[in-house]
Amino acid sequence: MDSLRRRLKRRLNPTLNISPGRNRAFLTNAHLKEDNGCASAVTMGPTNHPSPIQVAFKRIKLLNHSTLRLRKIYETSKLKKLYHSLPELGSGEARFIHLHPGNLSDPLVCTINTASLGTSPEYEALSYTWRNSESVDGFPDVPVLINGVTVYVLSNLGLALKCLRHERSERALWIDFLCINQANTPELNDQVQQMGDIYQSAAQVVAFVGDAAQGIEEAMQFLVEICQDKHFPELMGAPAPSEQALKKTGYLLHLLTRDYYKRVWTIQELALARKSVLQCGKYTVPGDTLERAHSVFSKHLSCCELYLQNNDFIGSIYSALDVAASRWNLHLERNNYTLASLITMFPEQDALDPRDQVFSLLGLLDPAQRLIRPDYSLSTEQVYTKTAIEILKHSTDLCYLAHVNYTDRNPNLPSWVPDLSRHPIRGLAFRTYHEFSCGGPAEAAIHIDSETELILKGLFVDTVSEVDLIAYPLSLPNGGLKNQREARGLYEYLLHIEAMASSLLPQSKNRASSASEDLLHAVWRTASKGVIEVAPLELRRLQPEDYPSCAKAKRLLGTFAEYPESSPPSEFFAMIEEENVWRYSLIFTAVAQRSRFFLTSQPGVPPRMGMGPLEILPDDRIVILAGGSMPFVVRRLNRQSADTAGDEAPERDCYALVGIVYVDGIMDGVTGAGEQLEWEDVHLR
Repeated sequence: MDSLRRRLKRRLNPTLNISPGRNRAFLTNAHLKEDNGCASAVTMGPTNHPSPIQVAFKRIKLLNHSTLRLRKIYETSKLKKLYHSLPELGSGEARFIHLHPGNLSDPLVCTINTASLGTSPEYEALSYTWRNSESVDGFPDVPVLINGVTVYVLSNLGLALKCLRHERSERALWIDFLCINQANTPELNDQVQQMGDIYQSAAQVVAFVGDAAQGIEEAMQFLVEICQDKHFPELMGAPAPSEQALKKTGYLLHLLTRDYYKRVWTIQELALARKSVLQCGKYTVPGDTLERAHSVFSKHLSCCELYLQNNDFIGSIYSALDVAASRWNLHLERNNYTLASLITMFPEQDALDPRDQVFSLLGLLDPAQRLIRPDYSLSTEQVYTKTAIEILKHSTDLCYLAHVNYTDRNPNLPSWVPDLSRHPIRGLAFRTYHEFSCGGPAEAAIHIDSETELILKGLFVDTVSEVDLIAYPLSLPNGGLKNQREARGLYEYLLHIEAMASSLLPQSKNRASSASEDLLHAVWRTASKGVIEVAPLELRRLQPEDYPSCAKAKRLLGTFAEYPESSPPSEFFAMIEEENVWRYSLIFTAVAQRSRFFLTSQPGVPPRMGMGPLEILPDDRIVILAGGSMPFVVRRLNRQSADTAGDEAPERDCYALVGIVYVDGIMDGVTGAGEQLEWEDVHLR
């Protein structure tokens, strides 16, 4: 069951085209009486289906993630003609939009005024994306008459305004694009600082996910059906899913995998909402529908296991619900998070302004946990560096450093600062970190020099001597092996690293038989990074009693590799489940895809094997840092003067942080010759 649940969570196709866009936004409305019909079922209304050209335009990505582009968008909108300064920054004042009534085709007309949150104004907040889905150049192109002045908004916001407008009464709104003077940095800082209060004070938050494409009505009705707690055969059809159920599944997946769910600002917007509604075009369902649907699916994973085994597509629904519902579920445990934990929880979120990868999460935190304040006068590099410094200062470990990616990162950032705009290390590579304790009980000794150099206490325990230049030949984003080619690739890779590791054999022990067996066990530990996944997102250390299953997993991979390109018979998968070894091949796959095998050699130290980041190179050094749970690999830079004031200033070694590594034999600290090593300053730049 554990392996089945894990496979289901990974079935969602990750190749969906997700383009970046901005999403810091809200809609507010005092006239809730017109929305009473959407409290318990789908509310349906007219919608416009996009033309093929419009659909093509929706695939266009916003290419420039810079402040300059944000300013250009804002200047194009001509909004700054409207604004007068807010009475006093920090006073709780905010602007609100009143959307005038009209039909879907009528021009958009609004008025804008200010009010204090302390007076409890009644409004709704709009959660949407800034992504411009229709205009080729990605700039505002939808006219809106506000206080008698024609301004322009991005097409997705224009669509939201038309769909949310009442026919007979005004609707009071808070929308970031319209209610914040984005060209005034002090105001922007102040308003972003109080966005948490704005979300929490709203009568409801409307999660507008975009236009209503074909099948949206059926998708939302299907969500409501899922919440009725039906067994999967009853919900989908028995003995096999009906054609109608398969069609509804496709529509639902299209709804749940929209760009909206990849926007980092939507996390805060929905987690802070007292009440919310999910809206697509003119169709709506209560916001907690996704929460309840996810809960029901989770409940039936066990009782409907046989049905799931024969209908893998249901796993796609579960995975999509898991991602979409996470925003609503977050409010249940909001007070338990830190800034570092929130950054870890939501991988691969997009923001048009890369600084929002940090600023968008601050409203979710207790004021004492926020560490920094929104400041759009700072560059992206300054924001990320300041965030890293504050997180490390307030931590007793070095967990945040485990997010570092050595390549595909902003070259202006210090190597030890995670580049949050490039989606830093997540998943298995990061989750293994807390399974070990190589740094011992010592807390991290952190010193920051000039905000570019991080100085830590460390033990240089080994040096990389050889790396696997072939690496794992396949990319399996779904985390599963589905055919002979994939099985053969992993099987041959395991044989390959065994052959590399055999070079350590003559130096290991005198007794060849026991040495060979010990070496094979070390290979199993290294190939799995010393862990096994026993349930979704739940790891444990690999134990000696697991070695027979590791060997059996390898034999099964070899057997799988002998089948023709067509899928092997169902009896083969039944054997895998019964033997409970599929989890081992899956963990080998997950590790191999994202890591590179290497060997070490250093005078006075026994040779070792390990798994590290793909960027690891010979002569890189393995260091155990005080407060670190796993070893790190660092690369020597040019020697630096310790004090530039004098000609005779001593030189010191400085290093670039490459990433975390698994090194067999030292994951719980060094022993033997390693105990003679002395802690020294490690300078990271």
